[in-house]
Amino acid sequence: METRCEHCRQDCWVEDALAGEEVLCPWCERTFIAKEAEERLAGLRDLVESLLTEIQPEPATKGPEETQSVAARPARRRAKSRPQSRLVQHLLGLAFVSAVAVVVAIGVWMWAERRSSGWQAASMDPASANYVEWKADPSLVDQLGEFRGIDHFQFRPPKSFSRWTVLPDPGWLPRNGHYTGLRFQGSQGERAELYCSVVTFPPDSPMQGGLEHGLNRFYEWLGYHAAVGDLSRGDSELGVLNGRNCIRAAFFCRLRRRESLRGDAREGIVYVLIDQGRQITLYTLCDPQLQDEHNLMGASLLTWQEK
Repeated sequence: METRCEHCRQDCWVEDALAGEEVLCPWCERTFIAKEAEERLAGLRDLVESLLTEIQPEPATKGPEETQSVAARPARRRAKSRPQSRLVQHLLGLAFVSAVAVVVAIGVWMWAERRSSGWQAASMDPASANYVEWKADPSLVDQLGEFRGIDHFQFRPPKSFSRWTVLPDPGWLPRNGHYTGLRFQGSQGERAELYCSVVTFPPDSPMQGGLEHGLNRFYEWLGYHAAVGDLSRGDSELGVLNGRNCIRAAFFCRLRRRESLRGDAREGIVYVLIDQGRQITLYTLCDPQLQDEHNLMGASLLTWQEK
């Protein structure tokens, strides 16, 4: 679901199950309570009503003489004030309804822009595309956990990968773009990590090219990571992942560490999908000695699908 950080006012996506829970903002890296759109509108309604209450002046306390003089006012003046008070109430109600309508319209517009922005690559029929359809190893599926959601998609991380964090803006995000990222770690910590990211390109800087371009963008983005060095790219191949055209490749790199001169060796596999102005990137970073962990992460990525 989409929610808004109460600190930096940026929109971000979290799992539906985290509604009402404390989450970490990927923009300002501060925690806040994830609220659904209905709760945000209810909060806006309460805010408008409280502001209107503060604007209306409180009646002053009147003494006995003043009360008597008010009671003696002509009936025609009291009758004249009633239509005016009704008019004010109607205007205030109209202003509140208009404010709610504007908020809803902005939300609908943002959703439509996100769905239609950028280069669109419709998923092909596997038979017509003549691509191999990739499936997870059945012997490893039982070791995968429940589905986790990210943006409009979901997948099943390994059961042993209990730690997960929302990644902040990585720094290479396109101007006015939107980024959502998750990282999962297994029992070996940084020796076995699984990453998922969804980058939505803005209309003024649309995404260019197809799957090959998307794979090259991933390697370029990975190069922004100061700790990644000695990147070696393997051959790529095209296939179908749950009905969507996809490209995947193996790669090798080293993670620089203070206690290591050359850095720790890491091997990984990356899947890149294109979806209506979005680039979806799924990849792993694993110690070559942990082949069981690496195979399990590979099976996890092959469960990727739309919600």
